[in-house]
Amino acid sequence: MTGHQQLLDPGPAAATFQIQALLSTAETEPAAAGRTALVTAVDRDGAVGCAVLRLLAPATVPAATTTPKQTAPHPTAPNPTAPNGADA
Repeated sequence: MTGHQQLLDPGPAAATFQIQALLSTAETEPAAAGRTALVTAVDRDGAVGCAVLRLLAPATVPAATTTPKQTAPHPTAPNPTAPNGADA
């Protein structure tokens, strides 16, 4: 192998980076929702590939709601509702 030969084919990697950039932009730009995008790639042998993607609106995560955690009383703790604090 000489110093001028390529070790890797950058075509598939380029398409991956294009899709990543596209998804990143779609996530931060609300105006991109509903639009279509074209990703293309060519390998060193001349094979051509493309993907047409429809961008969706970013997913919204509902705000977390917290409810107080109710715990049962300790089994050896006196029952505060029993008369004179005695266990029921």
